[in-house]
Amino acid sequence: MPAGDRGFSIRRQDQTLIFRTAYFSAERGSVLHSGIYNREMASILVSFAAAGLIYMVLARSYGTTPALSAVFLAVFAAGFLLLRRFVFRERSLEAVFDAAGRTVTVRLHGTMKGRPEVIPFGKIERLLIQKKEFGIVNPDGVAFVEKISAQHGTVIPGFGQEKVFYVVELVLSDGGPHTLFAGSHVEDALAAYDEIRGFSGLP
Repeated sequence: MPAGDRGFSIRRQDQTLIFRTAYFSAERGSVLHSGIYNREMASILVSFAAAGLIYMVLARSYGTTPALSAVFLAVFAAGFLLLRRFVFRERSLEAVFDAAGRTVTVRLHGTMKGRPEVIPFGKIERLLIQKKEFGIVNPDGVAFVEKISAQHGTVIPGFGQEKVFYVVELVLSDGGPHTLFAGSHVEDALAAYDEIRGFSGLP
């Protein structure tokens, strides 16, 4: 998350506070850098593979023709658009704090999770902010990838560095923590924490 971008939005409407963010997961992550292997790249790879498979099947029956090349391009373009829109779409979290009903409704957009989760304030022990750190698990693998990248004159910003998250989460009385925000800048996490706690009055 770029510095200066809080990574979330907050809107107040009557007796509700609507919190939205795309940063709600504190994970170690893959050795593959997310800046390269992102949703666009995944959509391109899958659609290219599908278009290539269809091309090979049809080429065996009809041979390589200009029409077949047009089919390849059409399948690739349509596949990319559909995959990017419906499969590799952006994920986000929305938490609606209702001061009158004393509930928070959490919805996940762009994920396979279905119905929203409604949590009464009475089941929330406290609003917590904490720091989570993930070290490098495979330093040899990181060194190898960096060596290959250097040979190709490529620098991958942030690759192989320890991951640090500042997490805002709800601690529930009948379960584990429920993460609302996980950012790389403590100022952003503190801003989210202060806004939510100031409105909801949660401990």
